This record gives sequence, structure tokens and C-alpha cells, in this order.
Amino acid sequence: QIGLGIVLDLSGTGMRMRVVPMREILLGELLTIEARFSNSIPSYKGLVEVVHVFPSRVPDARILGLRFVDERPDIARAIRSLDYRRRGRSAA
Repeated sequence: QIGLGIVLDLSGTGMRMRVVPMREILLGELLTIEARFSNSIPSYKGLVEVVHVFPSRVPDARILGLRFVDERPDIARAIRSLDYRRRGRSAA
């Protein structure tokens, strides 16, 4: 277990999270995570690979770049749908 985090960015292939880790996190490490998003985007519980570990401005926190090991086309579709709706509103 690495602790609780906040999703900063989400894409169809992974996410960026800020977390105050309970232990050292290594590049290439595989983690099982559970993430909940807004009602428009399905929650995620599965395996991710740590592809980046950066310091954070929040004391003791790290910014993690995480890649979904299992493809999640449902998340990618939901993100695209939100983007299309957002673009449609700004054009009105």
C-alpha cells in the first residue's frame, strides 16, 4: 500500500497523481490502485506501472506518472466524450 492520493491528470493510457507515500516508490514498479472519478468517468481498479516519480510542492508528497497496464477503452471514451461536450459549449 502506498497511501491515498489525488488524481491531477487523466488520459486514456494513464494518470498523474499526487500522493504522500507510506514507503519509497520505484520507477517500473507495478501497483494495484483504486481511483474514483466524477460520475462521467468510470472508476478504475487495476494494475499500473510507475513511469515517473517527481517531487511535489506539497511537503513529503510525490507526483507519480502511472500507466494503465490493462487497456481501458471505456475511460478513453468517457474522456473524449467530455472533451467534445466541453468544446461544444465553448463554441455556443
